[in-house]
Amino acid sequence: MSEFTALVDDFLDASFALDPLFATTIGNHDHDGEWPDLSAAGRDERLRFVDEWSGRLRAVDEGALTVDERVDRDLLHAELEAQRFGDTRLREETWSPIWWVYVIGEGFFGLLSREFAPLADRLGSIASRAERLPAVLEAAREALVGADHRPVDRLHAEKALEQWPGLISIVDEAIRSGEAAAASGDAASDAVLPRLRAARGVAGEALATFERHLREDILPGTEGEGRLGPELFAEKLAHTMRDPSMTPDRIEQRAEREYAAVRAEMIRIARAIAPAWLRDAPIPDDDQALVRAVFDAIAVEHPSRDALLDFCRTEVARIEAFCRDRGVITLADEPLEISWTPVFLREFGGAMLSS
Repeated sequence: MSEFTALVDDFLDASFALDPLFATTIGNHDHDGEWPDLSAAGRDERLRFVDEWSGRLRAVDEGALTVDERVDRDLLHAELEAQRFGDTRLREETWSPIWWVYVIGEGFFGLLSREFAPLADRLGSIASRAERLPAVLEAAREALVGADHRPVDRLHAEKALEQWPGLISIVDEAIRSGEAAAASGDAASDAVLPRLRAARGVAGEALATFERHLREDILPGTEGEGRLGPELFAEKLAHTMRDPSMTPDRIEQRAEREYAAVRAEMIRIARAIAPAWLRDAPIPDDDQALVRAVFDAIAVEHPSRDALLDFCRTEVARIEAFCRDRGVITLADEPLEISWTPVFLREFGGAMLSS
């Protein structure tokens, strides 16, 4: 093992301890029962971590690194700078209630939805995080006061309140999963259920108390739609893409070119299939009206709500078979799992990919 590889291992171990949610997400399960420290003290600790590790990475002798190691070092630098930006400039935890919905929701959902360990082990971790949730919500109460002349955002507060009931529903789903497993003879899951039910009570009370605080104390003083403004948005985009050259203007120019090409193809296809879809209805001369009419006709034919998941699963299987039969593209060995969007995300995201 090279010195740089050992350094990266140390960096990852420290990162996992500092952010247990990040650890769980990427497959390290040493901290599955914990939350990150989201208090002001935790923020100070994260900034010290960024300073320390930025210095240690800068001190590495570049001449001793392979090409791949230099790439890895640059990626770690970019990650650290993104963390610094989040904790010094963006500060979403101070003005975006929905940021807290994502943190809490993923903290529970990631343990339940991915079968990386026996169910009983994951239920134990969910119980541990549920027991510790009051400290997370106390940090949220302290943080959600706005920052840098930016008040708590009204749109994010309203959406957070709509999604809030979905948070405890994840713990309820975990209890139902444990009960089903216990009924099938899983003694380990049965053993953890009393603790999980008690933890559900702790988490449920803490969530209900904070929901009242958000609705009665925070919401009346909120304003705005959460728009970052040109400068902050450009900074966030650069850190998100890990590429300073990906500016908003550059992306907009590319989008406009793609829009023109895609729109022209949509019009061409719409004119070709309009007679079949519009049947006896007149075919509009106006391109925009034509595309809308064809879309509306196609939209009438859709599976029912109850049949939607099975339809999507069947359709994906058909697409995968087509790709394999014709060698269009290689596919992952693990199947794509299609399921309903978690309740805590439904008010803000209709569909998404969770890799």
